[in-house]
Amino acid sequence: LPPSITCSMSFSAELKLPQSEATPSAPPPPAAAAPPAAVAPPVAAPAGISWTLQLAVGVVILALAVAFQLVFRGGFSRAPVEKPYSYTLYTPEELASYDGRDPDGPVYLALFGEVFDVTRGRRHYGKGGGYNAFAGKDGTRAFTTGQFDEKGLVPDTAGLTAEQMTGLHSWYEFYKKDYGQVGYLTGFYYHADGSPTEKHELLLKQLSDAKIFESKSQQMKQDWPGCNSRWSEKDGRVLWCSKMSGGIQRDWVGRPREFFSQVTNQKRCVCVDDARINDPLLQEYDNCDPKAESCSWTAAEVEQMKGKTKKVTETATKTATEKSK
Repeated sequence: LPPSITCSMSFSAELKLPQSEATPSAPPPPAAAAPPAAVAPPVAAPAGISWTLQLAVGVVILALAVAFQLVFRGGFSRAPVEKPYSYTLYTPEELASYDGRDPDGPVYLALFGEVFDVTRGRRHYGKGGGYNAFAGKDGTRAFTTGQFDEKGLVPDTAGLTAEQMTGLHSWYEFYKKDYGQVGYLTGFYYHADGSPTEKHELLLKQLSDAKIFESKSQQMKQDWPGCNSRWSEKDGRVLWCSKMSGGIQRDWVGRPREFFSQVTNQKRCVCVDDARINDPLLQEYDNCDPKAESCSWTAAEVEQMKGKTKKVTETATKTATEKSK
């Protein structure tokens, strides 16, 4: 929630040093020689204490006094420490004034209703920059859909998949780490007083589901390592496996297979060892030796294969689901 805490701290302390009893060899000064009232009378040193020890004690006391002043009173000047930013509530109209049109003014954007200062990335977010469409507004949805028109540059995330929400969260972490947050945007995710709206609660639910999805996806990548892939108009498409393909190090290479992911409901190329080669979620690639560690097709063959990709039947998917339980 937007910070709304005001701290007022006042420290007051008085250092009281222990007063030693006066000795006959050091009587108190006569009344006429008494120092001004604002200055404490000197304390007589007990008999037997050398001047060196007295000097050392004095240095320690002075150091403690300086430390107290610096630590608890904020330095000798006691000037208030200025924070780089104080969180502010912005209306959509106010945020629009930070859209990068002013070459000398700050540039802000919002994501999930949180406002970030992207001024130091002006060449990207300022006028004429590739990301200028996001400046001065909350265009959360467009970060994953790529729809940069009035309908797409909106904060609403309703209907986005868990995979898309994972991508949005990656953007959010990027701005939190690389840019400074300066406030919150009222309207969609936050009320005028800074309290969250119902839309914000729905957003949190989506992000929670996305976190679960990401965990499952990472496990899926471990269980089913992806293929290496290359494409060009000249050489066509090549898929191949290695002991490091998919970013997963292992002691086997595997064979390319088309895999239907129940997490993303999409198909992708995975490398499979012989022990799992008959899994019902797998399909052999057309025009590729099923025992090969790589598959290749010319550009013309790729065009012919479009629309002919085999689909995993509902029965096979159900069978695989039952097996995984």
